[in-house]
Amino acid sequence: MKNEYIPQFPKLFRELLLEYKLTQKDISEKTGLHKTYISQIAIGHRKPSIEVLLKISDVLSNEEKSRVEIYCKMLRWLRQDIRTGGRA
Repeated sequence: MKNEYIPQFPKLFRELLLEYKLTQKDISEKTGLHKTYISQIAIGHRKPSIEVLLKISDVLSNEEKSRVEIYCKMLRWLRQDIRTGGRA
């Protein structure tokens, strides 16, 4: 049996969108990033850069959660994927 890489970031990113009641299209429009790129992040075909994480954090930040808190959360997810090869 082949040990395949299964990144956790996409799943967690989709959960974050659900939590904020946003669609990939909403994120695309609010960040200025192409909707295909956001979709590729959400399914694990692309890893977001630091700049992209900051743009998404800006969109998701509100009175309850700061931009830095959201950014750090997403960065931890990516770092975990890198360290574990995507396995939980």
